[in-house]
Amino acid sequence: MGHVGFLILLRVVFGQVQRKSVGDASCSGKAKVISIGKNAGNYIEFRDVYATKAGKYTLKLYYACAGDRHATVTVNGIETQLSGLNSGSAKTFAKTSLPVTLKKGYNIIRISNAMSFAPDIDKIEVNLNK
Repeated sequence: MGHVGFLILLRVVFGQVQRKSVGDASCSGKAKVISIGKNAGNYIEFRDVYATKAGKYTLKLYYACAGDRHATVTVNGIETQLSGLNSGSAKTFAKTSLPVTLKKGYNIIRISNAMSFAPDIDKIEVNLNK
């Protein structure tokens, strides 16, 4: 399974303003991205998601937050709204899965929330071995 996480990607782009990576021993890479959202320019973006075949894939998003949060996952310009994301605490991680369509070659995956804060992000996974 090809795993894509914010700590192991070659090119991860952060939007502007408040988001940041902080150490957290409970995370897969010992860090997570916090403070994503609250304006359109405050996002995390994965730019080197390479698919050898175009098609439908499953994206798994690992996150943490104490209350209900929302996130927008954008894949190559196509938005999916996720709501009711709540892992129970900022130290407890949960996972949600969503179908995405990837093109052959490089794909861009963005996590954002223009209106409020998205959950803290540990990693994303996409099984690229189709």
